[in-house]
Amino acid sequence: MRPTTRAPGEPDAASPEADLLDAVFGPGEGGTDPEVRARLSRRMFVRSHTGLAFLTGGATGLPVSAVDALSAFGWDTLSELADKPSTAIVTRGNDAATVTMRRRCELGIDVDELARRAGLPVDDVLTVMAGKRSVPMDVLVALAKAMGLCPIRFGAVPCSL
Repeated sequence: MRPTTRAPGEPDAASPEADLLDAVFGPGEGGTDPEVRARLSRRMFVRSHTGLAFLTGGATGLPVSAVDALSAFGWDTLSELADKPSTAIVTRGNDAATVTMRRRCELGIDVDELARRAGLPVDDVLTVMAGKRSVPMDVLVALAKAMGLCPIRFGAVPCSL
């Protein structure tokens, strides 16, 4: 049997915490601290209009590193990916439509100006503001950048303005 080199009170590598971290960040070093594991992980995630999943071949959306995913969405959200293929990241009141309308008003610009700044057709901006259907992530990314917001978090979690 191989001796372990863990600190007193630290769970051993075969603990449920370590298994969960392995499932989310891939097998690796770093113990049971999600922040350390995220920094050491090469696993990538993909953010869609409403969800987060592991990045796989053919996935569309915004690629997000493990560190950025943990920072933006937190361990509770990421840990859900251990048991399912994707997890919802949109919370009521933080959807792209609400954030876009609020931020546009704060900036004092109309829809045409926002579309120009984002390099998008006005119809794309109106679609986001209507909130009736998902739009491609490149549209959300362009809008977020045009409004000075974080594209990873935009419309999914409260954006700091």
